[in-house]
Amino acid sequence: MLLASLDWRLTDVTSRRVLLDSGFMTGLREVLKWNGQIDPSLLNLHPSFGNADHTKCLINTLREKRYPNRTGFAAALALLEEHKKLPPDEMYVRFVEQHIIPGEKEFSLVICMFKLMSELLTQTKWPTIDTSFKRIWGWQEFEVEAWFLEHKHSVVVARAFT
Repeated sequence: MLLASLDWRLTDVTSRRVLLDSGFMTGLREVLKWNGQIDPSLLNLHPSFGNADHTKCLINTLREKRYPNRTGFAAALALLEEHKKLPPDEMYVRFVEQHIIPGEKEFSLVICMFKLMSELLTQTKWPTIDTSFKRIWGWQEFEVEAWFLEHKHSVVVARAFT
């Protein structure tokens, strides 16, 4: 299914946002065998997609099937438990905790990093943190990058969500 190809982007997609996703639009053009100069719309796929409520229902059904725990803290804990069953080299979600700070709101922290990425991080002399991402509603996302001067290239070695 074309919507399923959105993978993690399905978490906050809407019928408008999906049309801005280049991967989805490429897939839509292929499915429709579209050669027009103007991009197709969901309506070109099926007339029922002209009804925004129907489209929203379809997206929500797929989202709930793919992410039954949604994308909150409980979902992060569930994902951590799934990843604990994987071999250490394949484990990506490494740390999920929530702290209550008196007088403040709860502080949640999720750290995602493959084992190889953590090894790269220990080798870098110039780690940087990029805070410009906002992919999942309700979470602040940070990417930790390792800069390797000899390659003149940075590599994302960790993602943290608060």
